[in-house]
Amino acid sequence: MKLILAVLIGVVPSVCLAGKAGSGSMQSAAELVEWCESKTNSHYADRGITPYNWSASWWEEGNVLFVRGSCRIKSEYVTVECHVTRGATKQHAKFKVVDKKRENKEGR
Repeated sequence: MKLILAVLIGVVPSVCLAGKAGSGSMQSAAELVEWCESKTNSHYADRGITPYNWSASWWEEGNVLFVRGSCRIKSEYVTVECHVTRGATKQHAKFKVVDKKRENKEGR
């Protein structure tokens, strides 16, 4: 019984740590920048548009990570915003196209 308990005490923490590392949680705004750019590319790729000249600024407010990105679509710049709570998974991150006029112009 003591041997089993000792083995479990040694194994459980490493299993928990391994689960956390591979969970896809966002710990820094730099990670959110990559996700936001990828989300922007796929958002426009779904519409048959290739964005280019991606740039972004990022900041933190308390426990929330923010990104404001910009890219060129044809001859105009479009702004997107992303945010997520630090430590949350990518599935909880939010993506939004800020320039609605441009989005409606592009259509589907």
